Amino acid sequence: MDNYRIHIAEYNELIREKNEDIKRHNEVVKKNIEAGLNEMQIGFKAIFLKKNGKKRPVEFNELADEFNAERGLCVEKKNLLLVKYGTEVVFGQILHLYSKQIASKTKFYMGIGTTEKQSVKPLSLKSNYVTELQRNGVQSIDVCNKTIRNHRDRLEEAGVLTNYFFAGIKRAVKYEINSQILVVFDAYSSTYATTENQHVTNEKKKVLPVYYNECTRTNKINIKIKENVENNSLDLGTAQAPDLLISFLQEHDPQGKEVSPRGAAENVKVLRDSSEKLKETLLHEQELAVRLAAGEFNYYQPIDIRVLYHEALNGTMTREEFKSLIIQEFMKSAARLYRTSSPFVGSWKKAINAWMQKMFIGNNHLYRKDLMVDKLQEYRWRLNHAHKWFTKYDVKTLYPGDYFDFTRTEAKEIGFQYTKKAYLKHKAYQEAAKQKENEVNRKAKHRKERINYAKKFDQVFKRFFNNRISLNDLLDYVKNNLPKQYEGKLTERLLQFSATKYTC
Repeated sequence: MDNYRIHIAEYNELIREKNEDIKRHNEVVKKNIEAGLNEMQIGFKAIFLKKNGKKRPVEFNELADEFNAERGLCVEKKNLLLVKYGTEVVFGQILHLYSKQIASKTKFYMGIGTTEKQSVKPLSLKSNYVTELQRNGVQSIDVCNKTIRNHRDRLEEAGVLTNYFFAGIKRAVKYEINSQILVVFDAYSSTYATTENQHVTNEKKKVLPVYYNECTRTNKINIKIKENVENNSLDLGTAQAPDLLISFLQEHDPQGKEVSPRGAAENVKVLRDSSEKLKETLLHEQELAVRLAAGEFNYYQPIDIRVLYHEALNGTMTREEFKSLIIQEFMKSAARLYRTSSPFVGSWKKAINAWMQKMFIGNNHLYRKDLMVDKLQEYRWRLNHAHKWFTKYDVKTLYPGDYFDFTRTEAKEIGFQYTKKAYLKHKAYQEAAKQKENEVNRKAKHRKERINYAKKFDQVFKRFFNNRISLNDLLDYVKNNLPKQYEGKLTERLLQFSATKYTC
């Protein structure tokens, strides 16, 4: 908005200078008209004004110059319009609308996992888009569509909205915002970006991250076994959730604080470093099976779910790497089921291979990373439920290759897939409890509102009874501040008051 105000101040100063030139030109035209025009000039002037009189001043003045060059000084120019303060309010609403459009596009590209650079989405603008904007459930700006169109014309004339594109009367027009006003910061490369429709300079401050921050590096989990494998056990140094949270969960800057390009680069570096820490916890599948069979993860402390969500939304791990991380987290957590038994390596390897082949794939595409974390939360609950069930009934768990078989869906088969029913029952119970709580809260809210309205009614009537307000004031207050039924209650109370006064 500061860039906008500077631009408009310079533009208005230029318009004032041009209007002075137009004033001097019109004085010459008036003198020529007073000297007398011939019939041809009068006729052509009338035709010109009828055809072009409603056009914008800039376009009208250009046509007037051409006409005057051919027919003599016959037509006066229109004064150019200044951009007034009300246009700034409309431009603020347009920026809010534009940010919502960019956020929608960014969400779409994050959903499909693309990291290809895209030009900044042009602004789609219709007058009703602005007039129908709401914030906190109320209308953002109370003006008509015609007013928005007028301000849009001023912004276009002032060079704030550029590269107008019309695609039909039923579609929104397209604009680009002047690159000296709106500047784009590329969070992926931590640099100020120059796109096809933005030529930006480093002095500007507007931040609009566009690209999805995801690395497309090759998955090397199954190619090279990490040398320092000892550091992956819980007792010998597995990265714990509190340590990772120090890297992941940064405090937010105070509102209004300026963000420098250097600060943005440091934030990107923190994200990449935290992603590398998660990658260091990954093991080769064979090594994971060996260590699971050795019981190294029987008391494994899982990575905090907040860390995984942060990586899913902001990290640089690829979907393949993240899938391996989630499945390995699940297998490490599942080791608690075998604290009293010793499954052999091949059984663990069979379970790991099955899950790597079938999990988190839909329509031949990998799930989004945040959806993988959602499923991991579900699996953790189901593992906890299974552990309680085996402990309660003293039942021995099947070996992993059998227990995590996707075909064991019946109760008597004692497979992990049957725990899905318990989870769905749990979710239904949570939903019912939530609805019950909402109903209790709704009734409590209405009850408190009724009590509050009754207090207000009694207080305002007491003020009337003590001659502190007039009857008209009482009627206005009840009508404008209390529910409809209190108007009838007021009538009854006034009748009682009159009867009491008359009796006295």
